[in-house]
Amino acid sequence: MLRKVIIPFFIILFAFTGCCMPSAESPSAETQAVTTAGDIQESESLFKGAWISYFELNRSGRSEEEYREYMRGLFENMKAVSVTDVFLHVRAAGDAAYVSGLFPPAEYICGEEKELPFDVLEMALGFGEQYGMNIHAWINPYRAFSEDDTESLPVCRLKTLLEDEKINPVKVNGKNYLNPASDEVRTLIIDGVREILSRYPDVRGIHIDDYFYPEGCGNFDKAEYESYISDGGKLSLYDFRRENVNSLVSGIYAAVKNYGSDKIFSVSPSGDIDKNYNTLYADVSLWCSVGGYCDMIIPQIYFGFENEAMPFEKTVDRWALLTENSSTRLVIGLALYKCGTEDAYAGDGGKNEWLEHSDIIKRQVEYIRQKNLHGFSLYSASFINFSESFLSEEVNNLKSVL
Repeated sequence: MLRKVIIPFFIILFAFTGCCMPSAESPSAETQAVTTAGDIQESESLFKGAWISYFELNRSGRSEEEYREYMRGLFENMKAVSVTDVFLHVRAAGDAAYVSGLFPPAEYICGEEKELPFDVLEMALGFGEQYGMNIHAWINPYRAFSEDDTESLPVCRLKTLLEDEKINPVKVNGKNYLNPASDEVRTLIIDGVREILSRYPDVRGIHIDDYFYPEGCGNFDKAEYESYISDGGKLSLYDFRRENVNSLVSGIYAAVKNYGSDKIFSVSPSGDIDKNYNTLYADVSLWCSVGGYCDMIIPQIYFGFENEAMPFEKTVDRWALLTENSSTRLVIGLALYKCGTEDAYAGDGGKNEWLEHSDIIKRQVEYIRQKNLHGFSLYSASFINFSESFLSEEVNNLKSVL
């Protein structure tokens, strides 16, 4: 899913602070925003989420105790802004920041070691219980990076299972992905969901983000599509791709519900509805309007009010229409990471908005309340920062309305 634009910032951030973190379980009855998938409280106590990405989980040579204290600081800051639910990045690229028999341990936790030095998910669940927060296990189902990838993403030692000819990653634009058209891939991903929920029963739910079919994917699924047509299939290639993603999403939903109706399956797609449908082959309109796909949809509406192409209010309104008569709860993903920065993609009229205003997130939360939406989630936890001047003013303004 997720957030290509922040990589340079994180590199700078880590140079000064290092990186790592997770979160966990169930809040008090007073602050808990989610009770069950079918009974989500509608009250002034909004769902207040925050993501912890794999960038932030980087061990950076810390001992277990140092890592624990770093994570504790993240939870302290999240608690200060009343976060109720944490989306913990436990599988970013075919690897695992938890004990897994299906996926290899994440190298950004292991370093030179071959096994996890400690279980990040288990640690986070402990902090979640301590601080009264739910932990949702966040996975990128299709990303699968290996040693010949050149960008600064986690190196993944893919096990023999992933080297099966029907599961083996395909390369798109120099990056490796599991093939969404493969039934075997879908089985592997769903088995991974079952593994998490069976081994970690206190996990509140499963969360996926915006990595579906990769942009510019070409024809890597040509063989699967030709086989589908030869078997009598009638869908166009693009509808075939959408159906592949639909099958995965509904399959994850069903697997999650097998562990209890109170378990939550959430999806965080791009904030651009049209891009989801036409480029990523993610039919978010279907998922929002028909049961059996997700409990919560959390679009990444990482745009300011003055964004020329996708101004915040109009974009939120489009998503609100999709969920207007649906049981799917709409939570808005907010770009805390943009505070104090130039937004190069917002057009001339909006590029300086995040530099000139320190109450954007506050006003966005107020708009979410005005629209009577379910809540919001902040990207990401390390930007809930009370020491950096360009963030502290924004975060304190946010606190004033929580």
